[in-house]
Amino acid sequence: RVIHMSHSSTKQAVKDGLYPLEEYINDKNPFGFHTRAQAVQSFLGEWRNQCDGPVPVPVPVPVMHTFFHSLAREEQEVVELWKEEWTNAGFDAKVLTIVDAQRHPDFEMVKNIMEPIHGELGYNTLCFYRWLAMAASGGGWMSDHDTFPTNFPMDEAIDLPNDGKFTTFQDHIP
Repeated sequence: RVIHMSHSSTKQAVKDGLYPLEEYINDKNPFGFHTRAQAVQSFLGEWRNQCDGPVPVPVPVPVMHTFFHSLAREEQEVVELWKEEWTNAGFDAKVLTIVDAQRHPDFEMVKNIMEPIHGELGYNTLCFYRWLAMAASGGGWMSDHDTFPTNFPMDEAIDLPNDGKFTTFQDHIP
């Protein structure tokens, strides 16, 4: 289905000696965070070598969204890889931003609640903004920018689960 290369799973892979780019682990990159995009490319390349052929793409093409806001160069590399991998898997990959969240009619209300608690661009504030961006964009499939497809069943990609009602497959992020 998919692989989530979160910061915590990357750190655990380094700790367990399973990080595919051990030569990049050093004092400046002790947990592999600065090379996550390259590690995902290595993992997915190895995975593809063990699997058969390209994935057939259905018509219409399903859309996969992510929400992204970061100034870190290495995270920009991760989101660019995210877009490439979801496109290669047969999706129309779209990156949503704060600008998309601002199109939602309740943005100012949510902003006034979240920013005093979590800061203007705090992690939890951005987590809530992504749902506003998704709603303003019409909903659909959404993944974190560090979740990559492995063998997502394209025959299940056109119709959303639970008749399109909000559904989450991970429970630790707001």
